[in-house]
Amino acid sequence: APHDGTDPRRQVLLVDDEEDLRWLLAGCLREAGYDVAEADSAEAARAAFAERAADVVVSDVRMPGASGVELLEAMKGGLKWHARRREREAAAAAEVGSER
Repeated sequence: APHDGTDPRRQVLLVDDEEDLRWLLAGCLREAGYDVAEADSAEAARAAFAERAADVVVSDVRMPGASGVELLEAMKGGLKWHARRREREAAAAAEVGSER
């Protein structure tokens, strides 16, 4: 469904080594109201995702270097790491709060 503008813009990371296809898809997504970051390789996508997490990642599967599947597996592992880190930080904050 098109983005209606009432919520913050959804972040999409678009990964494709074919510039023309990436340009076309990015334009369609922007026109639908999404905030789109683009990357031309899995390596560039990992750097972009580390700098600014996306709500959705749309990736080509076959690219030079790492494939789209390898990229998404690496991102999934990174998200699990971040979730565990947040849980540890929340537990530490709760412990500090209970000591007061």
